[in-house]
Amino acid sequence: MTVALWLVLAGLVKDPLLAGSPFVLRGHTDAVTAVAFSPDGRRLASAGRDAVVRVWSLETGECVQTLSGPKRTVSSLSFSLDGARLAAGDASFQVHTWDAVSGKLVRLVLHSDGVEEVSLSPDGSLVAVAGQGGSGAVYSLADGGTRFSLRAESVRFSHDGATLLTGNRAGEVQVIDAKTGAVLRKSAAQLHPPSVAWDAKEALAVTWTGVPDELHAYRLPKLEALPGFAPKAPKGADARKVATGSAALSWDGRTLATASSDRLLRVWDVPTRAVLTSFPIDRQGFVALSPDASWVALGDGPLVKLWPLHATDAGR
Repeated sequence: MTVALWLVLAGLVKDPLLAGSPFVLRGHTDAVTAVAFSPDGRRLASAGRDAVVRVWSLETGECVQTLSGPKRTVSSLSFSLDGARLAAGDASFQVHTWDAVSGKLVRLVLHSDGVEEVSLSPDGSLVAVAGQGGSGAVYSLADGGTRFSLRAESVRFSHDGATLLTGNRAGEVQVIDAKTGAVLRKSAAQLHPPSVAWDAKEALAVTWTGVPDELHAYRLPKLEALPGFAPKAPKGADARKVATGSAALSWDGRTLATASSDRLLRVWDVPTRAVLTSFPIDRQGFVALSPDASWVALGDGPLVKLWPLHATDAGR
């Protein structure tokens, strides 16, 4: 059963008063700054400035878990690949990891920096942390110990758990051995610290920096830059003045969603570098794609908005 059918059966309807008529999840009392789909696409986690993590059932549209613990704005959420654990990093130098079924706290990790991004290993045994000041580390959730330190403001585990993709303050994109912390490959430096994402096959990496003209793609494993990745902007938009603040890449590497400074959420077809569709948003929010790229979610102010992406929209 698809997520689209779950939402229809649940009676969750689009909000006709909002531009683009998205499905809307309400419950947060302040801006939502992180969203993440579970690997099976049945749940969506959201969190933000109210320091509360909410987990929503996409079968019913209801909030099924409310997780507390963070003291300040939650900056990042991550499910383990098996969906058993959920991690949240916040600006108070803390990373909470819960059992995603029971909601029981598994481990509280104290980091040396305000947390910018977290990523759980596929089996949920490790959590990688990137700091707002560029200080990162990989921690064991068995005992809370540090496996190794790294310099990163953005970090993502690979689907097999063997490597990490990071972006650092030197403007480099690096592929790092997840066991030793050794740098396996790195890109040429960009002008600004890049945020990073990659597909499940580790064939494509995408980076963005929050400033105009800095949305890039790399072909792995050599981190070979793909020229001209940023396609022509939709009519009426000036691509040179559009900065990407958040992005999400589908597991198959074919679909990219971006939230930009011109208040548009764009869905791109990666192979053709074309914009498939776009949705108006109130703010440059935080975006997530469902694993099968059938849904895109956005934290837009205190609301969580969801748009369906049909087969034609997702480049399938």
